[in-house]
Formats: sequence, C-alpha cells, structure tokens
Amino acid sequence: MKSVCTLLALTGLFASSAFAQSNDAVADSGDGEMVVPQLRPQVPNYSLDTRTFVFPSGLTVYMQEDHSQPMVAITTVFDRGSTADPRGKEGIAHFVEHFWFKSRHLRQEDPETGEILVEGPRTWDVLSEMGCGLNASTSNDWTNYMTICPKSALKPLIKLASLRMTDAVGGTYPEEVESEREVIRNELRMRMENGGGEALRYIYDRIYAPDHPYHHMTIGTHSSLDNVTHADIEQFTKDHYRPENATIVIV
Repeated sequence: MKSVCTLLALTGLFASSAFAQSNDAVADSGDGEMVVPQLRPQVPNYSLDTRTFVFPSGLTVYMQEDHSQPMVAITTVFDRGSTADPRGKEGIAHFVEHFWFKSRHLRQEDPETGEILVEGPRTWDVLSEMGCGLNASTSNDWTNYMTICPKSALKPLIKLASLRMTDAVGGTYPEEVESEREVIRNELRMRMENGGGEALRYIYDRIYAPDHPYHHMTIGTHSSLDNVTHADIEQFTKDHYRPENATIVIV
C-alpha cells in the first residue's frame, strides 16, 4: 500500500520538475554526425510530510496536511480485487465497486424491526451535492475509491470511509442488481468486445492457466455476471471490505 503514497509523491515530483538542456550539447559535431542533447533533470527537494497511523484493527491511514488549496482528497484502497472473485461469479469485485455508489447510509430505520422509515439519498447523490469529484476502479489485486471535495466535506467523507468497511452496500435492494448488471454489461461490450479488449482476453487465456486467479478478466463475462445476486454482493463486502484489508490516504 506504500505504492499509494509513492504515486502521490511522483505526481508532485514530475509536476514540479524542470528539465534543462546541457550547455555543452551541440546540434552537429562538425563531422556530419548529430549529437543528441543530454537532458539533466533538475528536481527541487520535495517532501510529502505524511503521518502514518496503524490501528489495532489493521487499518492503515496516511495523512498529509497542505493548506495551499481549500480541498480535501480521500482515497481508500482495499487489498482485494478480482483475484478474490468466487468461481462462477467472476466480476463480482468490480460489481461491488459499482454497487457502493447506490448505497444509502442516511436512511432511518425502526430500531426494533429494521424497517426503513425514511429513505435517504444514494451515496453518489450525497457526494455530488457536496461538490465532490469521485470515481473508483477495480484491478486484479485491489479496489480503490477516490474523492476530491471542498474541505467542508472532510467529516462526511471520513464517515463514508468508515461505513464502507462496515456496511458498504447498506440501503441497497435486490431489484437494483439487475439495472446495475446492465450497466456493467455495456461496459463489458465497450471495453472488451469492441477493439483491443478481446486481444487482452486472448493473451490472458494463454498466459495464465484456467485455475489461476489472473486467468479471468476483472470485469468478468456475461454468464458470470448472470450469477451475481444481491446476497453475493453483501457477502463479498462482509468478507473483504474489512479494516485489515484497507489503506486510507487523506490529503
């Protein structure tokens, strides 16, 4: 998970780097041969000045304080991706990533029956109304959720990050699975069945054995997506969206 902070460091490093051409570089050596200029990077000293917190639960949090912009960015990375997909339900890790945006955590429930008394807005709508930019992605070995918001959203963002580890898809319904399945099918058609995606699948089929966790593509197949149920999604989050599998970066 240190790669997350490394990525942040590289982003700042290259954004602030200045490359200068060597003074002794010339275009022609005199005998007709071209001389390639030597580019020498001049990189100023840079420090992320991060603080690291490791909790008894296993959760790791990196924090960086910078008051140059009135914004806050929180990225949560779970050390679980498509390699955690159950056999026959390939693509469920990516399905869960989509489904999290449908969660409703502001709902009011009857404390005795659990019946929903007031239906709250979806997480996607809550973050959008706060002026946030948000996205998520799933890879073979990890899933991450990225939010950039006005600084006033810090406390709600931390609350949502907490809920993602305890009640990731709370407030969602089985009937919503079908509509999201169609969204993922369209992504599958666009990314995998229209251009270079099929070539990538062809390569994976031949590099990795059928029982290897990298053999199947992260997005799954139409048939494996058919097998994903709401109960499967809830179980996947209970099994994998846990503090010991999570790293949170707060800037």
